[in-house]
Amino acid sequence: MAGRVKPHDSLTVDEYLKLEESATVRHEYVGVENEPCLVVEVVSSSTETTDRREKLATYKRMTGLEAYLIVSQDRQWVERHFRAEGGTWSRADLVDEGRVPIPCPETELSLEQIYEGL
Repeated sequence: MAGRVKPHDSLTVDEYLKLEESATVRHEYVGVENEPCLVVEVVSSSTETTDRREKLATYKRMTGLEAYLIVSQDRQWVERHFRAEGGTWSRADLVDEGRVPIPCPETELSLEQIYEGL
């Protein structure tokens, strides 16, 4: 029987980033080099469970992260996880219409802008 794999939510931020360096899919972080301010994931049916559980738990431990956006590729839906005042995490979903606040650079995007051309 193969050795048991350590779940992502038990990895340190450094371990996760090192693991990601070896992945075939690269992530672009906005913010300082080692402490991203914003992470955006475009999910598919094969990745959404990992993005909503393991990655979310890992990203919440990044002290500099202000927002994590999970963008559906199948419909106009953005799940926004963000650090509120006092450091607690909140969630807001936008479906079909609305504007998504982006912390860095401080701006906002409409769902229409995010899904333009699709």
